[in-house]
Amino acid sequence: KMERYTKALESLLHPSVWSCLVWSVCSISMILLNKIILTTFSFQFNMVLLFYQNAICVVLLLFAREMGFISFENLEKEKVKAWIPLNFLFVLMLATGTFSLKMLSVPMVTVFKNSNNVVITILDFLVYRNRVSKGVAGTLWIMRIA
Repeated sequence: KMERYTKALESLLHPSVWSCLVWSVCSISMILLNKIILTTFSFQFNMVLLFYQNAICVVLLLFAREMGFISFENLEKEKVKAWIPLNFLFVLMLATGTFSLKMLSVPMVTVFKNSNNVVITILDFLVYRNRVSKGVAGTLWIMRIA
């Protein structure tokens, strides 16, 4: 019986579980914090807010690398050139997300975000023929129903 509890505890301490929990906490807190900043304080400079948030993220990543928590390669000019189109789309996604958060309620933004996940999964299947597991498919259906 004790062995069963030990295995359950080990699965809860698995790095993938922790990374999902940390990502969820960060995502939820950023959405709520951005909503407060944009609406309560009538902050008009969405792109400035995004710039500071991304700058803080870069500083934290560099700090984590220096501390040995994570590792990643240094920037290379060729890789930067290859990633520019994707980075442009990412910045566009961030900008439209903050503009929508300013105009819409948090639940409505969440509905749109969940809809995006479903559409991306469908397009991933149509373009690359990547199949998802039954668990992922079930999760997507739950998101669509909710």
